[in-house]
Amino acid sequence: MAKLENLKELAQAVNRNKVKNIHVVGNNNQSSTVFDEFYQALIDEKFNTDEEYAQYFYNDSPSNKAYYKLKDRLNDRLINTLFFIDINKKGQTKIQKAYYQCYKNLYSIKILIGKNIRNSAITLAKKTIKDSLKYGFTDVNIEISLSLKNHYSTVELNKAEFNRYRKILNESCKIYKKEIKIQDYISLILLHHDKRVVIDKQLKSKFKKRLKKIKKWFAQYYSYKIYLYTFLYTFFYYELNCSWKKLIKESDNCLKYFKEHPDLFSPSFEGLVLSRKLVGLVTLKRYQLANETIQYSLKKFPLGWHNWLFVLDWKIRLNFQSQRYGNIEPILEEVYINKNDFLFFKRWEETFNLHKAFLHYLAISGKVKLNKEKNTFRLQKFLNEVPIQSKDKKGGNVTILVLQILFLLEARKYDAIIDRSESLKVYAHRYLNEEGTYRSNCFVKMLLCLPSANFERKAVEKKGKKYLERLHAKPIEKAKQSPELEIIPYETLWEFVLESLDHP
Repeated sequence: MAKLENLKELAQAVNRNKVKNIHVVGNNNQSSTVFDEFYQALIDEKFNTDEEYAQYFYNDSPSNKAYYKLKDRLNDRLINTLFFIDINKKGQTKIQKAYYQCYKNLYSIKILIGKNIRNSAITLAKKTIKDSLKYGFTDVNIEISLSLKNHYSTVELNKAEFNRYRKILNESCKIYKKEIKIQDYISLILLHHDKRVVIDKQLKSKFKKRLKKIKKWFAQYYSYKIYLYTFLYTFFYYELNCSWKKLIKESDNCLKYFKEHPDLFSPSFEGLVLSRKLVGLVTLKRYQLANETIQYSLKKFPLGWHNWLFVLDWKIRLNFQSQRYGNIEPILEEVYINKNDFLFFKRWEETFNLHKAFLHYLAISGKVKLNKEKNTFRLQKFLNEVPIQSKDKKGGNVTILVLQILFLLEARKYDAIIDRSESLKVYAHRYLNEEGTYRSNCFVKMLLCLPSANFERKAVEKKGKKYLERLHAKPIEKAKQSPELEIIPYETLWEFVLESLDHP
């Protein structure tokens, strides 16, 4: 229970600092202001550009000073509103509530000490550090134990309390150094994980030694971040080495660990773990287990979560790879119907549009029937699309370039394929020259056999045979490439290419 003297101290401080208004955005009980109207317009996505908003509010261009002020002041109010978000909202786990409460309290303590409201600050600090120690929030432990140590050595002399918080501070600093070190290790492995560059034996050995070191810290220290970072590093390490079986096993170990430690359970991290497991299962063609993981995940993660889109993305990939093409259209329809429920859907839009393009290709090649009334795909627009250059560094545009060739081949537009051949050859030489793009390089060379063999099936098949053998020798599950790169395996696409050449 709050002490009366502390309440008096706080009330006087608030009055002294003349806080007359708390500007909270989105409170329906307040009278409507231009800020509330702007806020609601943003939530409803009423407009898309600065020009439209400036015209609506001020009948002017975005350079209008009043519009500048409106945006800046709304930004300030939104930041202020963060401190009034309901952290006890239904559905929040224990650690989520503790996380927001501890960090909110930490900065409240700093403000109180800064305003010399020390009694309330120390009371709140002692209360908060109990939770931060319980949940292993190391940086909070450091900040609060430092404040308490200083308090009991300068303001309220108490040697026992001083030594207690000094010990917590020293131990927390040791742990914090380990957390920073693991974060650094994760960053270093991600540089290779993302690009799928060739990793020599020396670097592999270094990554492996780091994994052993991290696992040792996992057993030695109590830290929420060390636990999370250890699992993250392990996931990335196994993915980088294409150790899909070990990735699945580690995912199960992680899920088991947090089931045994429910206070540390976090839905968002569970989503990440399930996503890594799902990637491993689909890559190894364990389709039944992958489907079970998908169904479980969709029950766990409500509409609007990032994980929901990730799971549906891989549900579509699962059906592409297992050749259950008839299941894909309803999934895509579900995504597009609910896209407005996601603030970050634009990040995913290209991915799902590409799925739609592949499905349309399968439809025109007779592999699946689609609902014509619901089909909004525009083939000519796709054929004219110029891939985003930033993705070329990792060969990420190859999927679009390959699919464009497949569409042209199905339409028997051989001249258009010939026109694109030289640029495709240059692209492969420039961007598909790493181990992580080996399979893509092989398939592009197979497509380049089309014009060189004059689009004659037997000649094309003969010229492409050596590259097909290379694909068989380096299947997806063994290739050092991103599993997301092949929506439909290249071996399957090659069968479609040869079938297209048989068409009259």
